[in-house]
Amino acid sequence: MEKPDTTTAAATETTKQETATPSAARTTEALMLYRQQELLRIQQAKAETEILPKRKLEELVRQVDPTHALDAEVEDLLVDMANDFVERVVTFSCQLAKHRGSDVLETKDVQLHLERNWNIRIPGYLREDARAPKPPKVVDAHKQRVQAVQKDANGAAKRRRTDGDANRA
Repeated sequence: MEKPDTTTAAATETTKQETATPSAARTTEALMLYRQQELLRIQQAKAETEILPKRKLEELVRQVDPTHALDAEVEDLLVDMANDFVERVVTFSCQLAKHRGSDVLETKDVQLHLERNWNIRIPGYLREDARAPKPPKVVDAHKQRVQAVQKDANGAAKRRRTDGDANRA
């Protein structure tokens, strides 16, 4: 049995590594570049769907206090809360529109939900069904009781005056 030539085998292996390494390195770089681009695409898509982007949140904070900055966790929490609030309002408003028998979400649906559930009134938009409150109906029996109380109060005041005049004399 002949022993294989180790120098030839080692040279062949080195050549394989040299040719494999550049392509493997290129493949790894291409994969990393693809992952970075994909991550960037996901972040851009997320930024486009956010109701309150972090840039806008930072601008709002600067308007309130120019020296204050929010932690990253707080920013994420506020952005999530804003997105959740808008999603809930839109969902419930759509349910109101469907209950109304419409397939179109209208301003009055959003207004109704915000006013009734969140006590938020949108300035500049009056609801069509918003009416001035009616004055309460006063029952005759109530009027008679009020008159009796006033009569007793006036009578007591007159008695005090006459008593005071009698004491002076």
